[in-house]
Amino acid sequence: MAAYLMTYGFSQLIYGPLSDSIGRRPVILSGRMIFLIVSLGASLSNGLFMLVVTSAIQGREM
Repeated sequence: MAAYLMTYGFSQLIYGPLSDSIGRRPVILSGRMIFLIVSLGASLSNGLFMLVVTSAIQGREM
């Protein structure tokens, strides 16, 4: 949970200016696609480290 929340907070600094410059729709669609792919990776993870890494990436893409 901590990995998810830390990267979620940090991503706001990146996605805000990015969505202002290129628009919200491309940013949201690309983030959703990455989130879905990483969710599949999290469901197939075989260790705690991989689960924490995929959770952190999910937080970054929210």
